[in-house]
Amino acid sequence: MLFPTHDSVEHLALMTKLIGQFPRWMITFSSKEFKSCFRPSKDNAKELQIDWPACAPEEVSLSTYNNMKPIEEEVLEEDREFSSLLRFLLKADPKERPSAAQALEHEFFRRFNIVVKGVSTSQSSSGLLEGNK
Repeated sequence: MLFPTHDSVEHLALMTKLIGQFPRWMITFSSKEFKSCFRPSKDNAKELQIDWPACAPEEVSLSTYNNMKPIEEEVLEEDREFSSLLRFLLKADPKERPSAAQALEHEFFRRFNIVVKGVSTSQSSSGLLEGNK
């Protein structure tokens, strides 16, 4: 399990460790419970960071959070293209996430010679995939 928890706040904390901070605009649309668990990020004024472990439920395992690493550290060195793909796909801000067609243009997929028929990268991906022969 990528995020071994059943607590929502702990889940958010683990997500931020793996993929980075959530943009401020997303937090403004969250519940009061979640808003109170965020503070301005030291690195980027547009982002808020979770106030962890201050917002941790009492029963939470701090070792789970402390052992969570960024994507790049979870993937083997020889699989850097894969960690780059994951970083590209798993953006906290949905406005920055690529379309399926854009994702298929990532360097990780180049070795598979995948072509998206009838879909430009500026459109959503609804075309058929087919390997080059």
